[in-house]
Order: sequence, then structure tokens, then C-alpha cells
Amino acid sequence: MSMTNELKEKSRSGIPQVQFDNGEVDLAITPQCRSLHSKHCPSKGLIVGFVFLLVTICLGEPKYLCIDVSEGASAQEFPVSEMDKVPDNGWGDEYKTDKIVLLRIPDVEKPFYIGVFEITQRQWELVTGKRPSYYKNENCYAKRPVEKVSYDDIRGKDKGSKYPGSSDVDESSFIGILRAKAKLNMLDLPTRRQWELASREPTGIAVSDPVVITRRGRFGVNPGYYLDPKAASADCAADNGTSEVGSYEPNGRGLYDMEGNVTVWCLDSCDLTDKRITKLGGGIDESHPFGAIRVLKGGNCQMGHCGFHDDYRHYTARRCSDPTGCVKRLDLIGKCCSPSVIYGQSASLNSNNIGLRIVVAQ
Repeated sequence: MSMTNELKEKSRSGIPQVQFDNGEVDLAITPQCRSLHSKHCPSKGLIVGFVFLLVTICLGEPKYLCIDVSEGASAQEFPVSEMDKVPDNGWGDEYKTDKIVLLRIPDVEKPFYIGVFEITQRQWELVTGKRPSYYKNENCYAKRPVEKVSYDDIRGKDKGSKYPGSSDVDESSFIGILRAKAKLNMLDLPTRRQWELASREPTGIAVSDPVVITRRGRFGVNPGYYLDPKAASADCAADNGTSEVGSYEPNGRGLYDMEGNVTVWCLDSCDLTDKRITKLGGGIDESHPFGAIRVLKGGNCQMGHCGFHDDYRHYTARRCSDPTGCVKRLDLIGKCCSPSVIYGQSASLNSNNIGLRIVVAQ
């Protein structure tokens, strides 16, 4: 039986699957809209995650990297430092504006660091000197994720368009500037596999429980799950746009907004014949040069059907005016926003629901 047919058979049996680019397949958590508790399916990721956690501890690898971009676009360099733990007072605003902090993720193939937060508008401005975003009200633009940035803006249209044939980027691109000034040649967008590993729990479990997802990210109209209750009264996302990064609960690794806020670019090209690929708004330009259709991951703030606050509140209180519809909407969250969902779009597209998160490979 082929891998594709085997996946279909297992899917029919009610066991959802997550498949990485290299063909590796792991079990995912089954979305259970009728229960507030996830059901964990055992996988080899449990063992692998535990082993690499021990290795990381024993080798004494720094848990975090921090890139200081506070000097802005005129700086000659961006200093990089190491951290062993979250600051005692938590991730303050400086880590969402003047500094970019990344968490180390153990990996069988190659460990890497990935951004604790999505790149914010202030961070993009400090690196490039530009402010491209749509949601840019002066009161709180700085900590909202940058959007309206294309894959080409991030890596460049010339050298940056050649991946996977080359990892080079245009010197004037966001990644090009950041690489050069931070002296981190392995800094880039995450591959699809890296993003999926980071989105999982430390045990290797992939969460697709819709109730969990709605608490972890900004979707259409679910502002009620802010970590800081005071944030709701000063909600920058009252227009149903993005929220400040870190406003919702982190995932099991301590990464914020892996689900919701903005969908993020990944390095990989998209195979348009792969039936798992979903268009994310607009049309895919199939006449674009080879390699220009790129992977996107994660839900975003404009996915109104993913995470209606009222639906969740009424459902938990058993007060749904339409119980059937309520369950269906919760079910859609798991189907549309789980880590295994893949979107594809032209590298030249810039949209107010697409941003980025960076990685540094070791």
C-alpha cells in the first residue's frame, strides 16, 4: 500500500496524521469538539523529544538566543547574546520591539532556534527602516506582528528566490540585513518541517484540539482569552485585526501565536498537485517562475470561522442556540488551524494576514 493510501486508510479510521516533508509520519491529537480535554495518541515523538531534552540539558546548550536590533537600520551590527531561561519578570516589551528572542528546539536531524514571537512591526522597522503593515495604528503598532510582507520582501527576488537550490538571500532583504548585521549565516525562514516540530508539544504530540487552539491565538472574534484581562479594554484588535504578539497562551514549548494572529511564510516550495495544499486568499499565480509558490503555516486573525468566542463560551455553558452549528464551528478550528494544515501562495503576495517568524539553524 502506498504512503498516500496508507494515510487515507488511517484517516478514515479516525487517527489523524501529520506528515513531514521527508515522508516521516506521526500521529496527531484527535480533535474532540464534545470534550474539553484532548486525547493524546502515543507516538515515537514522545521518546525522541524526551531523549533530546536530556541531551540538551547534559550538553549545556543555551536555551535562547537574543538578537539586539535596538540601534536600528543605521547600526553596523546587531549584537547576539545567549540566555538560559526566561527573564524573572517574563518577556517584557523589549523582546517584542528592540530584541528578537529565539528558543532552541531539539531535532533528530539538526537542532535550531525559532522565534518565541512572530516578527513585529517595530522589529521590521528597526532592521529595514520601513513600515509596510496594514494594522499600524500608532498606539500599539510596535508589538503587533508585521504583515503585508511577501516572501520576496523577506528573502529577496533574486538570490532569495532560488531555495532549495541555494540558501543565499538578497543583501537588501530583511533576512539579508539581519544575517549580515547579526553575523548569523544560518538565519532564515523556517522550513515546513521546522515549523511543524516547533508547533508540537515537547513530547512530540501535535495539538489539533479546537478548544486549545482558540486559547492560543488570535482568530476572527475571540479577544476574550487574553492572558492579561486588562488587555481586552485596550484591545488593538478591536477591528478584528491582529493582536499584539504574546497576548494569548503559549504552546507547550513556550512559543506564542503559533496558531492565529498571522499566517507565516516557510522556506519550502509548494507542490500544487498535492491535495493537502490549500489556497490562502486570492489566487495562486501558476504562471509564476518555478519555486515561487511557497508554503504558509498557521491560522490567522481573519479566519472568522476559527475560534468564535461566543460559540466557545456558549458551548461550555451548554447554551448554544444551535448546538449542532456550535460543534461544527469548533470542529472547523481543528480542521482549518491544526499544525498539519498546509497553505500555498505566490512568493510575491503581500497580505494583511501574512507575516513571518525566523529560525537560526545550528
